[in-house]
This record gives sequence, C-alpha cells and structure tokens, in this order.
Amino acid sequence: PGHAGHAANKHHGLRFVPQLQSMLGLGIRAAGALTEVFLDNEAQLLRVEDSHVLKFVELLRSTGREAKFLSFLTVLCQCRGVAIRRNQWRVARLLLQGAPELLPSLSPPPSSGGPVLVSGNGHYFPGLTSGPMELSAWLAAEGEEAAAYIEKSLELFAALAEGRNLRNAPLLRERL
Repeated sequence: PGHAGHAANKHHGLRFVPQLQSMLGLGIRAAGALTEVFLDNEAQLLRVEDSHVLKFVELLRSTGREAKFLSFLTVLCQCRGVAIRRNQWRVARLLLQGAPELLPSLSPPPSSGGPVLVSGNGHYFPGLTSGPMELSAWLAAEGEEAAAYIEKSLELFAALAEGRNLRNAPLLRERL
C-alpha cells in the first residue's frame, strides 16, 4: 500500500502544479514539492514544456545559486533511470545554451596532474571574478552552499547525458 499511496499522492498533486509554480521563490519549499510531484512520474514528465524549465532558469537568475532548483531540473531528465530525451534537450537548450552564466565550468587537471579548476560568471560566482580558481580553494572560501550547487550541477550534467544522449554532448563539453 505504501508505493500505491505514494503514486496516488503524486497523481493528486498534479492539480497543484500551477499553484506551486506561482509560489516558487517565496521560501515555502514549493520547489521541493514540485520535485516530488515530477520524480519518476512519467505521465507528468512527458507534459513538461519550455515554460516549466524557464521558470526555474529565471529563479536561478533572480535568487542565485540555489541547489534545489537544479534538483528539479535534474528530475525532469529521467524516470526510474531511463532518459526522458525531450526534457534532456529542453533543459540543455534553455539552461546550458540559453543561460550558461548560471552554471560553473570545471576544467580537469592536465594529464601531468594538478588541481581541478572552476570558473564561472562573476555576477553569479563572485569568488571567480578574477578568473579560474582551484575547485578546492573556491569551495573552502564559498562554503556549503557552493558545494551543494557544484554537486547538483554535476548531477544535472550526468542526467543530461543519461542514456548516451549525444545531442547534448557538445553543450556538456563546454561545461566540463
């Protein structure tokens, strides 16, 4: 009964998606509720439109680095481990291509070794205004919120590549 009840709650929650979207950014955990409604809910995931993704892109732009908004976008990209390609492309197009300044870029160490470097737009990543920085030093300076944002960014990048989605590869290569 637990799983069936959970599924019934998700289905019931669908009617509240527009209201929850209107409450985003008000600090009342609407993003978490929306994430739960969409999580592994194929019927709802197939109804996602550009406007849903753009709302979260705008929230990232207006509120700054909020990991919970990246979590929602990650949930849109897969259902029970299977890629939802239309949403992968939608998120890649609207966020990675349309608003790349909202995400960090990571540079792996050269083959000779060395630190991973992070870079990003100085407005959204103020600690990076003077250029790339060692990831570990930046995380030490910026704290837990930055670490959570990097972690959720990497989870989103992985979700965008799920199912060998080669269409997103060029956009992902620009970030990693």
